[in-house]
Amino acid sequence: MDKARARSAQHVKELIAMELVADYTANPDYMKTWTEIMEAGFDKFEEAVEDTSKPTKITLQGFGEVDVSHLRVHADLARKAFDLRARLTAYWKSIVLRLVDGLALHVLLSVKLLVEKDLEEELGNELLANKLAGVEKMLAPSPSTGTKRERLKKSIVLLRQSKEVVANIMDRISAAADV
Repeated sequence: MDKARARSAQHVKELIAMELVADYTANPDYMKTWTEIMEAGFDKFEEAVEDTSKPTKITLQGFGEVDVSHLRVHADLARKAFDLRARLTAYWKSIVLRLVDGLALHVLLSVKLLVEKDLEEELGNELLANKLAGVEKMLAPSPSTGTKRERLKKSIVLLRQSKEVVANIMDRISAAADV
């Protein structure tokens, strides 16, 4: 279990490091989401920034209420800022999906490796090292087994709760994108 935990920690570090290296996605939904955001709100935003007779607070789909009063002085930068915000919003959606998928696949692979490789090696070493005396030792429960079992149960509950939280967040993101 310690080996699997260390591999998982390393994998998460590598996923985060990859995201920090480059802003890249091949997800076709990125351009679709960015286009939808731009079509839904850019004209309204631009008009609110340029026309001083309009209210300073506008409601933009996916962003809620936005105060543009401070942006009127820098109208040229405001357009670029809106575009950047739209790109980041679309990109974030891709990143979340990629991270969740990457972690889920890693957990599945880790469990498979733990059962097929690591556990097999440990059992083989235990049996062959003591010429079957290890069988008797394996049949007697160790004191730490109960506490490890409880920790594992708690981890499973926490993972299920995390899965539900991520699913709710993804539902909100897709609901916000659909609106």
